[in-house]
Amino acid sequence: MTSGGIRKKYPRAAHRRQDPTLEARARPIRRWDGGALYLDVSRSGGKLWRLKYRFNGKEKLLALGKWDTVTLREARELRDEWKKILAKGMDAGTVLRKRPSWKLSIGQ
Repeated sequence: MTSGGIRKKYPRAAHRRQDPTLEARARPIRRWDGGALYLDVSRSGGKLWRLKYRFNGKEKLLALGKWDTVTLREARELRDEWKKILAKGMDAGTVLRKRPSWKLSIGQ
């Protein structure tokens, strides 16, 4: 806290190093990266990159991949690609249901 009672917020990215704040706890943890991208740590300890978005006034979530297989840079690239699709007016969940074999890939 600062002297004025205003709390400074520092963005904290979920890096690959061992971070004790990313361990399983009694309730799920969300580590926000920015642009609606966050790392979801479940109570059992699973870590999953997720994208939070709204479509037709409803809040939705899109899983981008597991933390141990998708790097932070790749998760950010996937977020940007999905945001382009959402900007065209297409729902990401509908796109994946219609074409289950179609997924955005990094480096291919």
